[in-house]
Amino acid sequence: DIVRRDDDTNTRLSQKKRSTLPIRLSDRNLYLARPEGGGEGRATMLNHTRRRPLVALLLALLVASSALPDGVVSVSRPNANANDALRASGTSRRLDASAAAAAAASSSSSSTAADPPFGRGRGGRCCADVLLRELRGGHSSMPPALSDLVSETVSSDRKIVVVTGGVLSGIGKGVTASSIGVLFRAMGLRVTALKIDPYLNVDAGTMSPFEHGEVFVLDDGGETDLDLGNYERFLGVCLTGESNLSTGKIYREVIERERIGEYLGKTVQVVPHVSDAIQEWVLRVARTPVTRVSTLSGETSGTAGTGGGSGEEEGKDNLPPEVCIVELGGTLGDIESMPFVEALRQLQEHVGYKNMCFVHVSLVPVLGSPTEQKTKPTQHSVKSMMQLGLRPDFICCRGKEPLEPGTKSKLSLFTSVPENAIISIHDVTNIYRVPLMMLEQRMSSMLARRLRIRPFAQRRDSEKYSAVTPGDGAATATTATATTQQPPQPPTACSNVRESDLIKNWTELADGVDRPEGECRIAMVGKYCDQGDAYLSVVKALTHSAIATKQRLRIEWIVASDLTAGDDDDSSSKSSDPDPDAAASRKEDAWRRLRECDGVVVPGGFGRRGFDGKIRAVRYARESRTPFLGICLG
Repeated sequence: DIVRRDDDTNTRLSQKKRSTLPIRLSDRNLYLARPEGGGEGRATMLNHTRRRPLVALLLALLVASSALPDGVVSVSRPNANANDALRASGTSRRLDASAAAAAAASSSSSSTAADPPFGRGRGGRCCADVLLRELRGGHSSMPPALSDLVSETVSSDRKIVVVTGGVLSGIGKGVTASSIGVLFRAMGLRVTALKIDPYLNVDAGTMSPFEHGEVFVLDDGGETDLDLGNYERFLGVCLTGESNLSTGKIYREVIERERIGEYLGKTVQVVPHVSDAIQEWVLRVARTPVTRVSTLSGETSGTAGTGGGSGEEEGKDNLPPEVCIVELGGTLGDIESMPFVEALRQLQEHVGYKNMCFVHVSLVPVLGSPTEQKTKPTQHSVKSMMQLGLRPDFICCRGKEPLEPGTKSKLSLFTSVPENAIISIHDVTNIYRVPLMMLEQRMSSMLARRLRIRPFAQRRDSEKYSAVTPGDGAATATTATATTQQPPQPPTACSNVRESDLIKNWTELADGVDRPEGECRIAMVGKYCDQGDAYLSVVKALTHSAIATKQRLRIEWIVASDLTAGDDDDSSSKSSDPDPDAAASRKEDAWRRLRECDGVVVPGGFGRRGFDGKIRAVRYARESRTPFLGICLG
């Protein structure tokens, strides 16, 4: 018996003596009444976000397998619903499997494209859909669109991993998030990504390269944050403009909804309207199929359980992702990111603890003559995170050297994070070793256990997944005799992540970067050389070319105006060079470094400043027959 009652009804649930356990749903809580002597029941409150989907799944499977006769499911709705098929007007209504199927068919227009995996029978699946809608009725404040997205996410068992940062910005959240995505790909899962930028700009298209670095342009023309380039290269996917969410975008969407009267005259506030819009955006991106492309390691982001490197054809497979990596830009505690923090807190309550986890990236500096790793910045960062309602499941510690055992123990003591969930992300020779570093610390198996990842039997070979404790390819202690005596457990992770094609190709890529066959020096003659991220796309393209040709890349940054410093015909340099001797010295040094390079690249730019210097560099490359690449104005 499923009965939904108001919160103010705190009376004990009385019933006849029976073998089943009735379940009472209030607007916010789930009560499991345990029969005691005399037929009286004692109500025990359960967490609705964790228990309701399980209850619906259990009843749906029972109906589908004919374990329950028709007409055993009774639904009581004290509040009317817009859905005519589910309107009960406060009276108890008997729903058998066929009635549930008809009700679900009448409401199919509002259902999602992906069917929840609730069994093979039509009646069982539709009954489960009705039950899920009834169970979701407790979220009285949740908009219908968000309610449907939450239901689809829970029923599809989709996972969301949120990467946050503390202490300071630019700590490496983008590379960390991309590396976590590589681990999920090694398990054979489809992965997508979302970057949240808490600035009021709608996108990065009009931002100065000095302020935010270079804009990364996606295939659909979206001008986004440069971290999305890392996502595409690491995950082997083509993202869309929806994969970059900013405060400007979400506020514009909320204001447009208010203008057309979608909020029905209510006072529009950050909570719940902005926070609900953020949750809808995240869940919408998490279920949007992405296009697979070839990656640096020479393989294609696969969809089968082959550990990623399946060599499948590129293109869109129209299957929704199974994991979404969400990076929250900036630093936790910034006033700009507060709406997103609150939205993510609510989102975990809605989709459930097992479907969403948090990875916090923090700094562990080294100070003093005896190189002691300081944990206080990370302690305060985690404390501020917990004060905001978020609890980190993993802490990735950035530093120059690997974390010492004592440092891990101290962090675990003061942050309440298990010691094995504190991951050392220290400086390495190239960023392609970061996923391998996480794999060595068994982060993939811990993620699988934390999120209860199980393969979908319809699309994966279950033999490639461990039926016992996940071990990242390590040998397990279970023998053949023990396996025959114990019933098989549901698989939780890929047992041969280390032996997957993706990890093998990734290891070869990282080793190839560290063992080049030669060295190539390229002169980058530009205007924004003080900000390295201003030409990040050009730098990455040169880096990938060097990897393909097995060369070590050395970039000589040359300011274009230095090539004409002190010249009478260069008006731009005369105004900025009050000291003629210093200008002459810079000019001599710039020309010396230019002549020592094997190639010249002149990237794009705007304005008069540095234009004459670019012309001089182009003339030198033409006359000396030095390989030259000019981009845009260059």
